[in-house]
Amino acid sequence: MKDNLLRSSITVVLVHAALTLPHGIAHAAEQANLPAAANAFVTIVIVIAPLVALGLLWGRLHWLGGLLLLTSMLAALLFGIVFHYVLPGPDHVAYVPSGPWQLLFQLTAGLLALSEAIGAVVGGLILYRVSRAPSEAGVRF
Repeated sequence: MKDNLLRSSITVVLVHAALTLPHGIAHAAEQANLPAAANAFVTIVIVIAPLVALGLLWGRLHWLGGLLLLTSMLAALLFGIVFHYVLPGPDHVAYVPSGPWQLLFQLTAGLLALSEAIGAVVGGLILYRVSRAPSEAGVRF
């Protein structure tokens, strides 16, 4: 598959994955610890699921890959908005103490949200393309 949507999905998932590393480092450095359930969500939905979606898309399971990309990125976006911008606490961008990690934490929180929004749109476009194709074998992204 050599189409723009596949390239877009590869790009957005890899950029998203690359952003999770410095954001996680900033989390640890600022001691912005999350509850165990939130950590499990981050690991499974935010880190692993987009990579699995990419594997499914690469393996030509377009509908399932698009669905997983859409749902994981949308769930990650909502989680990030709630924890980084709505609920007060150590994970909120306004509550991160001044220091060497503050800017990295805030910047990566915003960039993650942007990459997740783009990823959700790409996943939705993939689902749209698959649903419009007569057969999945004929789908060209």
